[in-house]
Amino acid sequence: MTKLRPALTYILIFIFCCTSCGLLDKSYHEKIIGNYEIEWVDLEGNQNISKAIDGCSGCYSVIIDNYVYAVGHNQDFIIAKQHAGTDKNITHYYIINLTQNKDKYRDGVTGPVMKEVFDSLRRRLNISDIPFNKTYTENP
Repeated sequence: MTKLRPALTYILIFIFCCTSCGLLDKSYHEKIIGNYEIEWVDLEGNQNISKAIDGCSGCYSVIIDNYVYAVGHNQDFIIAKQHAGTDKNITHYYIINLTQNKDKYRDGVTGPVMKEVFDSLRRRLNISDIPFNKTYTENP
């Protein structure tokens, strides 16, 4: 029996490693600009825009909650489309002013707004030329 104990221990450790959540979790990260990225953990439907927290390795603040499915940017602004909740018929729009979004995670974030307000803000901020160049499936 004592000769089987090390073998059983290794088998149990192997089974634990194969079934633990850490090995099965899926995630996706794609840089937008600077400390900002598109990310999701566990489920693609959790996709959001987040910002790395200075001085904390691997820590992020969610700037725009899920489900973000289109993003564009220039040096000063990030624009985004989001389906909030399960209703894919409603689209919310956001504008992140990168100059104003320095300290607190929601500073300089406009949204959620509807398309008409978004288009008006884009004209007023002179950012109508930013395309949604990162697009993802609308129904993950």
